[in-house]
Amino acid sequence: MATHRLRLRLPPSPSPRLLRPVSLPLPPPPPRPLLASTRPPAPHPPLPSSDPVEANSEAAAALEEEEEGSVASVGAGGYPGGLPAHLRAARAGLGDPAFFLLAFVAVTTSAAFTSMVAVAIPTMLAMRRAANSFTLLADAALEELPSTMAAVRLSGMEISDLTLELSDLSQEIADGVNKSAKVAQAVEAGLGQMRDLARQQAASMIEERANLQTIPNAAKKSSGSSTRQRRQEKGPFTR
Repeated sequence: MATHRLRLRLPPSPSPRLLRPVSLPLPPPPPRPLLASTRPPAPHPPLPSSDPVEANSEAAAALEEEEEGSVASVGAGGYPGGLPAHLRAARAGLGDPAFFLLAFVAVTTSAAFTSMVAVAIPTMLAMRRAANSFTLLADAALEELPSTMAAVRLSGMEISDLTLELSDLSQEIADGVNKSAKVAQAVEAGLGQMRDLARQQAASMIEERANLQTIPNAAKKSSGSSTRQRRQEKGPFTR
């Protein structure tokens, strides 16, 4: 900034000599920044005096003030050459179509976001309730699962014991059936033997009775034959 001031500063006046009065034209006023409404207007430069030395010094002071004002306006956010596009859009009035377009886009985006949040809140609440229900179900399962598994294990052991008992009972039933079959076979064999023995005894008794009936007849026949022989031996006149 100091170097810039040195460059814009006029060269020193020559050695004092007689000079004729010179009238300098007024410098053009600096361009007013667009944001100058927030700053007080710069004071107008004083009119040049009739003295050339004073006029030169006043012109140099005016140039310095102009440079300082432009630098201050740039540092404060002023743009002598005009605002950028985004700042011009921000300073646009209510009658600008771009303002209405931006307002419509902002309102539409806000409405869409609000509706999305309004729709997402019940869904998130339902998801929270479902998560709580799942947590309660998991806790209940963790509490009931050990006892249920123990009951299932005991039931399995009881079922296995019952199966073993049924197998033993079926084996005993099979053994009893086999023994009953053997007893039936033995009874049948005994009945057959008794039937054969009864037949043999009946046949022997019949034979004995037949023999008892034939013995007297044989004795009578033998006695009759013996008496005849005796009679024949004695003669016909003997009795």
